[in-house]
Amino acid sequence: MKTHWAVPGFVQWAVSVFVLLFINLLPYLCRLPHGMNWVKQYVPDSGLSLEWILWFHAFASLPSIPPILAALIGKKGTLAFILSLVISISFLAYYHHDYDLASDAQAAVGLVFIPVYATSISTLGFLIGLGLQSKWKSRANKADTGFK
Repeated sequence: MKTHWAVPGFVQWAVSVFVLLFINLLPYLCRLPHGMNWVKQYVPDSGLSLEWILWFHAFASLPSIPPILAALIGKKGTLAFILSLVISISFLAYYHHDYDLASDAQAAVGLVFIPVYATSISTLGFLIGLGLQSKWKSRANKADTGFK
């Protein structure tokens, strides 16, 4: 029996890597308008460099999961990719832009919850995109057959 699983091509993998890198750099990029002192809040002191970067980017990578899944699906997930990527970028940019770590002793906890919330909303956009695209495809198939 022959399976019909498609192996993702080079473009899909390249888009996935780009999305992962961009989502991980987005917290720093959206803080640049405030200046380098604002960006340095997200950069660790000299003592905790590797642990902090691994901890921060483990959570910062979460919102890239729905767009990467949509990219790996291929043409069936085009709308899901666009919706989940736009939602992830806008949510992360909105919350990381003004998030002041110096405002409170517990402010660093938000660095965990921002990506988790962004992932849940991006997953919702992914599912809505898949549903809309399948609905449009089924309507296009009915129009092609002439409603027979």
